[in-house]
Amino acid sequence: MISSGEPIYLGRECFFVVRWLFVVIALLSGVARAGWIEDRDGATVIHVKVFDLPDPSRQEASERADVAAISEFKRRFPLVFAEKYADVYKANPETYGRFNWDNVEVELHQFSGIRLKVLANALVWATYWRLP
Repeated sequence: MISSGEPIYLGRECFFVVRWLFVVIALLSGVARAGWIEDRDGATVIHVKVFDLPDPSRQEASERADVAAISEFKRRFPLVFAEKYADVYKANPETYGRFNWDNVEVELHQFSGIRLKVLANALVWATYWRLP
């Protein structure tokens, strides 16, 4: 039995299996739906999934700053889009679709899925140390 103070050494085979597990998951997962576009009330709404949106109910300064930055992004997005991209999108409807590119909004959605932070860290650690 291993006591809590002893290090655990895993063989190279274990890390080989973990690496291939990530490859198989990546291949079987298909294309992630990171966003979509819809017409709503005469406006074109661009939906974007974001990995980690801040929680507006939290009162930490960093969370409030993140919420303010995202609010400003959403407010300024139509102006920046009209200045930089609208003409290109209107000129290429086969590529970008036939939407009202003069009236654009953006909506951000929280990513929902499995986050394997611990396993990812183990994989990085195993790759770095190249165990025997």
